[in-house]
Amino acid sequence: MLATKGHWNKCHNIKYTKFSVPFQFTMEGTKTDSLNAAISLLGKNPGYVCSGDNYYLRKAKEALAKGRGKRAKTYIETLIKRNPFNTDYYDMMDKALKSTRRRGKKKK
Repeated sequence: MLATKGHWNKCHNIKYTKFSVPFQFTMEGTKTDSLNAAISLLGKNPGYVCSGDNYYLRKAKEALAKGRGKRAKTYIETLIKRNPFNTDYYDMMDKALKSTRRRGKKKK
């Protein structure tokens, strides 16, 4: 006991000053690799299912084809948030904005 007296809160080797414990959250019905985690938690509620990029792209193209730029804009904004480096989405946004500008108030 004399060798460790007063040394519990001190560390003289930098390798042992920090440590990490890997957590893994898995959902029922999903495939995961549970060998790498030290602590695994299993959930039963799958949560909210998100639509894929193909869904939003299809909806945006349909709205643009019908001339509904405002509706297409919401879908394109979601695509841009998911992949801001895709220039095609910005071109689609320009088309959507142009179609909403054309549909202004009619002059009498």
